[in-house]
Amino acid sequence: MKKNLLIVFALFVCNLGYAEDFAGEHVELYRGKTIEVTDPCFGRNYQHYYSKFDKKNLRLDKRNPKVQYNPTKGTQWVVKEIYQDQLFHDYILELVSGKSVVYYNYNKAIKRDLEFKVIGGLDIPEDFYCDDFTYIEDKFSDLRVYTSKPADGFTISVGFKVVDGEKYTAYQLHKNTVGRSCEVGKKGFIMLLENGDKIEKPDAEIEVNVNPTGSAYVYSVDIPLTDEDLQKLSQYRITDTKTYIFTSQIDEGEKIMNYIKCAMKKE
Repeated sequence: MKKNLLIVFALFVCNLGYAEDFAGEHVELYRGKTIEVTDPCFGRNYQHYYSKFDKKNLRLDKRNPKVQYNPTKGTQWVVKEIYQDQLFHDYILELVSGKSVVYYNYNKAIKRDLEFKVIGGLDIPEDFYCDDFTYIEDKFSDLRVYTSKPADGFTISVGFKVVDGEKYTAYQLHKNTVGRSCEVGKKGFIMLLENGDKIEKPDAEIEVNVNPTGSAYVYSVDIPLTDEDLQKLSQYRITDTKTYIFTSQIDEGEKIMNYIKCAMKKE
């Protein structure tokens, strides 16, 4: 039992420890950065480091144990180049330390697999995440809506509508949270911020649906954001949320904060 708990804890740390260093599909943010090897996420051996990569054919021989590489925890490498494997379509980071060269198989979709941290953090350009918004226009109602990509169950939307020549703007936050039990007709949503403040929405209505990917349930809230909410959320990262009794620790607070800033710039 104790061993099982340690395994669960190790996976939990891998999933949360360096979430802000996960670039997702924006792999170009790693170019030129110095990374430091952290703990392997599964077992004692690292899963994503390799000693060889076929640059000519852009192929990584994942199935060959002879090219798998076990780095020393704490060693630092510079990301010199970025390739894309032609078979699996994963990104391959070329890592250099002195005369040594190794390769890291980066999966843009799975942040819990990350086996390094970025020294000094990622350099996020201003408005970098603003391209993550989709745009929908309803010509019949003259309604225009921008919606962000999902991040930790969040999506951020801003809508514009002109009525009698006057422009109206509304901001909305949508959050999905997974819960094990089925609770119907409940209310309440809370966000904790990194500065110790909290945003409480006790009257927020909660919609519950069966999780299509498992046996749990998905609890969803749609929160209209006030000017005060926008001011706080654009300055401080969300660290935790609570939907009724179901809590979530937020890994992508930096991205969500940037989504709020981007929504506020839309016109």
